[in-house]
Amino acid sequence: MKCENAILLVEKLVDGEASASEKALVEQHVAACEDCRSHYAFVKALASASEKIELAPAPPQAYWDHLPSRIIARLHEDEHPGFWQWLFTPSVLRWGALAATVTVVVAVGMNVLREGDLAVEAPARQELRQRNQADIVEELEAPDDGVAVLEPPAEPRAPTPAAAPATARDEAPRLLAPEEVRSNESDSEKLSQTIARASRPRAKSEAADALESSPPTEPKATPETLGIESGASFLVTETVIVEPMRSLTLRESRATDPAELEYQALRGEARPGLAGRRDSTIAGEDCETWRAFLERYSVSLRASDVRYELARCVLGRYETDPSDAGREVALRDVDIFLGDEPEGTRAEEIRERAAPLRQPD
Repeated sequence: MKCENAILLVEKLVDGEASASEKALVEQHVAACEDCRSHYAFVKALASASEKIELAPAPPQAYWDHLPSRIIARLHEDEHPGFWQWLFTPSVLRWGALAATVTVVVAVGMNVLREGDLAVEAPARQELRQRNQADIVEELEAPDDGVAVLEPPAEPRAPTPAAAPATARDEAPRLLAPEEVRSNESDSEKLSQTIARASRPRAKSEAADALESSPPTEPKATPETLGIESGASFLVTETVIVEPMRSLTLRESRATDPAELEYQALRGEARPGLAGRRDSTIAGEDCETWRAFLERYSVSLRASDVRYELARCVLGRYETDPSDAGREVALRDVDIFLGDEPEGTRAEEIRERAAPLRQPD
Protein backbone atom coordinates (compact mmCIF):
# COMPACT_ATOMS: atom_id res chain seq x y z
CA MET A 1 0.00 0.00 0.00
CA LYS A 2 1.18 3.49 -0.79
CA CYS A 3 1.62 6.10 1.92
CA GLU A 4 -1.00 8.42 0.37
CA ASN A 5 -3.70 5.76 0.64
CA ALA A 6 -2.53 4.81 4.10
CA ILE A 7 -2.88 8.41 5.34
CA LEU A 8 -6.50 8.54 4.14
CA LEU A 9 -7.29 5.24 5.81
CA VAL A 10 -5.58 6.43 9.03
CA GLU A 11 -8.00 9.34 9.30
CA LYS A 12 -11.01 7.03 8.67
CA LEU A 13 -9.63 4.61 11.25
CA VAL A 14 -9.31 7.31 13.92
CA ASP A 15 -12.81 8.61 13.17
CA GLY A 16 -14.17 5.02 13.49
CA GLU A 17 -15.33 4.84 9.89
CA ALA A 18 -12.87 2.19 8.57
CA SER A 19 -13.95 -1.39 7.87
CA ALA A 20 -12.20 -4.44 9.32
CA SER A 21 -10.22 -5.09 6.12
CA GLU A 22 -9.13 -1.40 5.92
CA LYS A 23 -8.17 -1.48 9.58
CA ALA A 24 -5.99 -4.58 8.98
CA LEU A 25 -4.29 -2.97 5.96
CA VAL A 26 -3.58 0.25 7.89
CA GLU A 27 -2.15 -1.57 10.89
CA GLN A 28 0.04 -3.71 8.61
CA HIS A 29 1.35 -0.63 6.73
CA VAL A 30 1.87 1.48 9.87
CA ALA A 31 3.92 -1.32 11.42
CA ALA A 32 6.28 -1.24 8.42
CA CYS A 33 6.37 2.56 7.64
CA GLU A 34 7.81 4.92 10.27
CA ASP A 35 6.38 8.12 8.67
CA CYS A 36 2.85 6.79 8.53
CA ARG A 37 3.21 5.47 12.08
CA SER A 38 4.13 8.99 13.26
CA HIS A 39 1.20 10.45 11.35
CA TYR A 40 -1.17 7.87 12.87
CA ALA A 41 0.04 8.73 16.39
CA PHE A 42 -0.39 12.49 15.73
CA VAL A 43 -3.95 12.11 14.37
CA LYS A 44 -4.89 9.83 17.22
CA ALA A 45 -3.55 12.34 19.82
CA LEU A 46 -5.34 15.20 18.09
CA ALA A 47 -8.65 13.31 18.15
CA SER A 48 -8.32 12.48 21.84
CA ALA A 49 -7.49 16.14 22.66
CA SER A 50 -10.45 17.45 20.67
CA GLU A 51 -12.81 15.24 22.66
CA LYS A 52 -11.81 17.12 25.82
CA ILE A 53 -12.69 20.58 24.38
CA GLU A 54 -15.90 21.99 25.81
CA LEU A 55 -18.25 23.31 23.18
CA ALA A 56 -19.75 26.78 23.67
CA PRO A 57 -23.46 26.81 24.39
CA ALA A 58 -25.75 27.56 21.51
CA PRO A 59 -27.11 31.12 21.23
CA PRO A 60 -30.54 31.63 22.75
CA GLN A 61 -33.62 31.74 20.58
CA ALA A 62 -33.91 35.53 21.00
CA TYR A 63 -30.59 35.93 19.16
CA TRP A 64 -31.97 34.19 16.11
CA ASP A 65 -35.22 36.16 16.34
CA HIS A 66 -33.45 39.57 16.21
CA LEU A 67 -30.70 38.57 13.77
CA PRO A 68 -32.58 39.61 10.56
CA SER A 69 -33.42 43.07 11.91
CA ARG A 70 -29.80 43.67 12.96
CA ILE A 71 -28.53 42.65 9.53
CA ILE A 72 -30.98 45.03 7.80
CA ALA A 73 -29.92 47.91 10.12
CA ARG A 74 -26.24 47.25 9.34
CA LEU A 75 -26.98 47.36 5.62
CA HIS A 76 -28.70 50.75 6.01
CA GLU A 77 -25.65 52.08 7.89
CA ASP A 78 -23.38 50.98 5.05
CA GLU A 79 -25.59 52.78 2.52
CA HIS A 80 -25.37 56.13 4.45
CA PRO A 81 -21.89 56.25 6.04
CA GLY A 82 -20.81 59.13 8.32
CA PHE A 83 -18.30 61.80 7.36
CA TRP A 84 -15.26 60.09 8.88
CA GLN A 85 -16.24 56.73 7.41
CA TRP A 86 -16.64 58.37 4.02
CA LEU A 87 -13.31 60.20 4.40
CA PHE A 88 -11.36 57.02 5.02
CA THR A 89 -13.00 54.90 2.37
CA PRO A 90 -10.52 53.45 -0.17
CA SER A 91 -11.96 55.43 -3.10
CA VAL A 92 -11.56 58.81 -1.33
CA LEU A 93 -8.03 57.91 -0.26
CA ARG A 94 -7.13 56.99 -3.83
CA TRP A 95 -8.45 60.28 -5.22
CA GLY A 96 -6.65 62.24 -2.49
CA ALA A 97 -3.38 60.49 -3.25
CA LEU A 98 -3.86 61.16 -6.96
CA ALA A 99 -4.50 64.88 -6.34
CA ALA A 100 -1.40 65.14 -4.11
CA THR A 101 0.71 63.40 -6.75
CA VAL A 102 -0.51 65.75 -9.50
CA THR A 103 0.23 68.78 -7.30
CA VAL A 104 3.78 67.61 -6.59
CA VAL A 105 4.44 66.85 -10.28
CA VAL A 106 3.16 70.28 -11.36
CA ALA A 107 5.25 72.07 -8.71
CA VAL A 108 8.41 70.17 -9.65
CA GLY A 109 7.80 70.78 -13.36
CA MET A 110 7.33 74.52 -12.86
CA ASN A 111 10.51 74.66 -10.77
CA VAL A 112 12.47 72.80 -13.46
CA LEU A 113 11.15 75.12 -16.18
CA ARG A 114 12.01 78.18 -14.10
CA GLU A 115 15.54 76.91 -13.49
CA GLY A 116 15.91 76.22 -17.21
CA ASP A 117 14.86 79.77 -18.07
CA LEU A 118 17.28 81.17 -15.50
CA ALA A 119 20.07 78.97 -16.87
CA VAL A 120 19.38 80.29 -20.39
CA GLU A 121 19.11 83.92 -19.28
CA ALA A 122 22.18 83.85 -17.02
CA PRO A 123 24.78 83.50 -19.85
CA ALA A 124 23.04 86.26 -21.82
CA ARG A 125 23.11 88.62 -18.85
CA GLN A 126 26.73 87.72 -18.12
CA GLU A 127 27.71 88.34 -21.74
CA LEU A 128 25.91 91.69 -21.74
CA ARG A 129 27.59 92.69 -18.47
CA GLN A 130 31.04 91.73 -19.82
CA ARG A 131 30.38 93.62 -23.03
CA ASN A 132 29.35 96.74 -21.11
CA GLN A 133 32.43 96.51 -18.90
CA ALA A 134 34.66 96.10 -21.95
CA ASP A 135 33.07 99.15 -23.58
CA ILE A 136 33.59 101.21 -20.42
CA VAL A 137 37.25 100.15 -20.11
CA GLU A 138 37.86 100.85 -23.79
CA GLU A 139 36.28 104.28 -23.46
CA LEU A 140 38.29 105.11 -20.32
CA GLU A 141 41.60 103.97 -21.82
CA ALA A 142 41.08 105.64 -25.23
CA PRO A 143 43.46 108.63 -25.73
CA ASP A 144 41.77 112.02 -25.88
CA ASP A 145 42.40 114.56 -28.59
CA GLY A 146 44.80 117.23 -27.45
CA VAL A 147 42.85 120.24 -28.78
CA ALA A 148 39.24 120.67 -29.81
CA VAL A 149 38.54 123.87 -31.74
CA LEU A 150 34.97 125.00 -32.06
CA GLU A 151 34.35 127.45 -34.86
CA PRO A 152 31.12 128.60 -36.49
CA PRO A 153 30.61 127.76 -40.15
CA ALA A 154 32.13 130.14 -42.66
CA GLU A 155 29.90 132.96 -43.83
CA PRO A 156 30.35 135.57 -46.57
CA ARG A 157 32.76 138.30 -45.54
CA ALA A 158 31.17 141.71 -44.95
CA PRO A 159 32.90 145.09 -45.22
CA THR A 160 34.64 146.22 -42.07
CA PRO A 161 33.28 149.41 -40.44
CA ALA A 162 35.57 152.39 -40.86
CA ALA A 163 35.23 153.40 -37.22
CA ALA A 164 36.59 150.05 -35.96
CA PRO A 165 40.23 150.16 -34.79
CA ALA A 166 42.93 147.83 -36.00
CA THR A 167 42.46 145.46 -33.02
CA ALA A 168 38.86 144.94 -33.97
CA ARG A 169 39.84 143.91 -37.50
CA ASP A 170 42.39 141.44 -36.12
CA GLU A 171 40.02 139.88 -33.56
CA ALA A 172 36.98 139.81 -35.87
CA PRO A 173 38.11 138.87 -39.36
CA ARG A 174 34.62 137.82 -40.44
CA LEU A 175 31.34 139.65 -39.82
CA LEU A 176 27.89 138.16 -39.35
CA ALA A 177 24.47 139.54 -38.70
CA PRO A 178 23.55 139.98 -34.98
CA GLU A 179 20.92 137.18 -35.14
CA GLU A 180 23.42 134.75 -36.70
CA VAL A 181 26.07 135.69 -34.15
CA ARG A 182 23.73 134.90 -31.26
CA SER A 183 22.79 131.55 -32.84
CA ASN A 184 26.45 130.63 -33.36
CA GLU A 185 27.30 131.63 -29.80
CA SER A 186 24.49 129.41 -28.45
CA ASP A 187 25.65 126.43 -30.54
CA SER A 188 29.25 126.96 -29.45
CA GLU A 189 28.31 127.08 -25.79
CA LYS A 190 26.22 123.87 -26.04
CA LEU A 191 29.02 122.00 -27.81
CA SER A 192 31.57 123.26 -25.28
CA GLN A 193 29.43 122.05 -22.39
CA THR A 194 28.97 118.63 -24.03
CA ILE A 195 32.72 118.15 -24.50
CA ALA A 196 33.40 119.32 -20.97
CA ARG A 197 30.88 116.85 -19.51
CA ALA A 198 32.26 113.97 -21.59
CA SER A 199 35.83 114.65 -20.50
CA ARG A 200 35.12 115.45 -16.81
CA PRO A 201 34.90 111.83 -15.43
CA ARG A 202 38.30 110.90 -16.90
CA ALA A 203 40.22 114.15 -16.70
CA LYS A 204 38.82 115.81 -13.62
CA SER A 205 42.03 116.18 -11.63
CA GLU A 206 44.46 116.80 -14.56
CA ALA A 207 42.11 119.29 -16.24
CA ALA A 208 41.74 121.22 -12.98
CA ASP A 209 45.53 121.31 -12.56
CA ALA A 210 45.98 122.43 -16.16
CA LEU A 211 43.45 125.23 -15.75
CA GLU A 212 45.07 126.40 -12.51
CA SER A 213 48.58 126.40 -14.02
CA SER A 214 47.58 128.00 -17.36
CA PRO A 215 48.27 131.74 -17.78
CA PRO A 216 45.32 134.13 -17.52
CA THR A 217 43.46 134.51 -20.78
CA GLU A 218 42.64 137.78 -22.40
CA PRO A 219 39.13 139.17 -21.86
CA LYS A 220 36.53 138.04 -24.36
CA ALA A 221 36.03 140.36 -27.31
CA THR A 222 32.85 142.40 -27.06
CA PRO A 223 31.52 145.36 -29.11
CA GLU A 224 32.69 147.72 -26.39
CA THR A 225 36.26 146.28 -26.10
CA LEU A 226 36.63 146.12 -29.89
CA GLY A 227 35.31 149.61 -30.41
CA ILE A 228 32.45 148.48 -32.66
CA GLU A 229 29.37 150.58 -32.71
CA SER A 230 26.17 149.21 -31.23
CA GLY A 231 24.16 147.19 -33.79
CA ALA A 232 27.19 146.34 -35.94
CA SER A 233 27.87 142.75 -37.00
CA PHE A 234 30.80 140.82 -35.47
CA LEU A 235 32.05 137.21 -34.97
CA VAL A 236 33.30 135.51 -31.80
CA THR A 237 35.13 132.17 -31.84
CA GLU A 238 35.89 130.02 -28.80
CA THR A 239 38.59 127.43 -28.28
CA VAL A 240 38.21 124.56 -25.79
CA ILE A 241 41.37 122.68 -24.82
CA VAL A 242 41.04 119.25 -23.22
CA GLU A 243 44.20 117.62 -21.90
CA PRO A 244 44.63 113.91 -22.75
CA MET A 245 44.12 111.64 -19.75
CA ARG A 246 45.24 108.14 -18.83
CA SER A 247 43.43 105.78 -16.43
CA LEU A 248 45.29 103.68 -13.87
CA THR A 249 45.53 99.96 -14.60
CA LEU A 250 44.71 97.26 -12.03
CA ARG A 251 48.41 96.54 -11.52
CA GLU A 252 49.18 100.22 -10.83
CA SER A 253 46.25 100.57 -8.42
CA ARG A 254 47.37 97.44 -6.52
CA ALA A 255 50.92 98.71 -6.35
CA THR A 256 49.71 101.78 -4.47
CA ASP A 257 47.34 99.89 -2.12
CA PRO A 258 48.65 99.96 1.50
CA ALA A 259 47.26 96.48 2.20
CA GLU A 260 49.04 95.06 -0.87
CA LEU A 261 52.34 96.72 0.08
CA GLU A 262 52.17 95.40 3.63
CA TYR A 263 51.21 91.92 2.41
CA GLN A 264 54.25 91.82 0.12
CA ALA A 265 56.43 92.96 2.99
CA LEU A 266 55.08 90.24 5.30
CA ARG A 267 55.57 87.60 2.63
CA GLY A 268 59.20 88.62 2.37
CA GLU A 269 58.81 89.93 -1.20
CA ALA A 270 59.72 93.45 -0.10
CA ARG A 271 62.06 92.27 2.69
CA PRO A 272 63.78 89.07 1.46
CA GLY A 273 65.67 88.72 4.75
CA LEU A 274 62.48 87.59 6.50
CA ALA A 275 61.63 84.84 4.01
CA GLY A 276 62.11 81.25 5.17
CA ARG A 277 62.50 82.01 8.92
CA ARG A 278 60.15 79.61 10.69
CA ASP A 279 61.70 78.82 14.10
CA SER A 280 59.41 78.96 17.16
CA THR A 281 60.20 82.57 18.13
CA ILE A 282 59.93 83.98 14.63
CA ALA A 283 56.81 81.85 13.96
CA GLY A 284 55.11 83.37 16.98
CA GLU A 285 56.01 86.86 15.87
CA ASP A 286 54.81 86.15 12.31
CA CYS A 287 51.46 84.78 13.57
CA GLU A 288 50.73 87.93 15.54
CA THR A 289 51.80 90.02 12.53
CA TRP A 290 49.34 88.18 10.25
CA ARG A 291 46.61 88.54 12.89
CA ALA A 292 47.25 92.29 13.16
CA PHE A 293 47.04 92.56 9.36
CA LEU A 294 43.57 90.96 9.40
CA GLU A 295 42.41 93.40 12.07
CA ARG A 296 43.51 96.36 9.95
CA TYR A 297 42.50 95.09 6.49
CA SER A 298 39.67 92.60 7.12
CA VAL A 299 37.95 93.40 3.80
CA SER A 300 41.02 93.71 1.56
CA LEU A 301 41.65 91.60 -1.52
CA ARG A 302 44.42 89.78 0.36
CA ALA A 303 42.28 88.76 3.37
CA SER A 304 41.92 85.14 2.20
CA ASP A 305 45.68 84.87 1.49
CA VAL A 306 46.50 86.25 4.93
CA ARG A 307 44.11 83.77 6.61
CA TYR A 308 45.96 81.00 4.77
CA GLU A 309 49.35 82.30 5.97
CA LEU A 310 48.00 82.64 9.53
CA ALA A 311 46.70 79.04 9.48
CA ARG A 312 50.10 77.78 8.27
CA CYS A 313 51.83 79.85 10.93
CA VAL A 314 49.78 78.64 13.90
CA LEU A 315 50.09 75.03 12.73
CA GLY A 316 53.85 75.40 12.47
CA ARG A 317 54.02 76.97 15.92
CA TYR A 318 51.98 74.12 17.40
CA GLU A 319 54.12 71.49 15.68
CA THR A 320 57.25 73.12 17.11
CA ASP A 321 55.90 73.79 20.61
CA PRO A 322 52.68 71.80 21.23
CA SER A 323 50.36 72.90 24.03
CA ASP A 324 46.64 72.85 24.78
CA ALA A 325 46.33 76.61 24.32
CA GLY A 326 48.27 76.50 21.05
CA ARG A 327 46.10 73.65 19.81
CA GLU A 328 42.91 75.59 20.56
CA VAL A 329 44.22 78.72 18.80
CA ALA A 330 45.43 76.71 15.81
CA LEU A 331 42.09 74.92 15.35
CA ARG A 332 40.21 78.22 15.61
CA ASP A 333 42.32 79.92 12.91
CA VAL A 334 42.18 76.78 10.73
CA ASP A 335 38.36 76.67 10.94
CA ILE A 336 38.16 80.37 10.02
CA PHE A 337 40.31 79.81 6.93
CA LEU A 338 38.41 76.66 5.84
CA GLY A 339 35.11 78.48 6.27
CA ASP A 340 36.38 81.22 3.94
CA GLU A 341 38.07 78.84 1.45
CA PRO A 342 36.66 75.29 1.78
CA GLU A 343 37.93 73.99 -1.58
CA GLY A 344 41.25 74.01 -3.40
CA THR A 345 44.88 72.96 -2.92
CA ARG A 346 45.48 75.30 0.00
CA ALA A 347 42.40 74.02 1.83
CA GLU A 348 43.53 70.41 1.38
CA GLU A 349 46.99 71.28 2.70
CA ILE A 350 45.64 72.99 5.82
CA ARG A 351 43.04 70.26 6.42
CA GLU A 352 45.71 67.54 6.18
CA ARG A 353 48.08 69.33 8.57
CA ALA A 354 45.28 70.02 11.07
CA ALA A 355 43.99 66.42 11.08
CA PRO A 356 46.32 65.25 13.94
CA LEU A 357 45.12 68.14 16.12
CA ARG A 358 41.49 66.99 15.86
CA GLN A 359 42.25 63.44 17.01
CA PRO A 360 41.55 62.79 20.72
CA ASP A 361 44.57 62.28 22.93
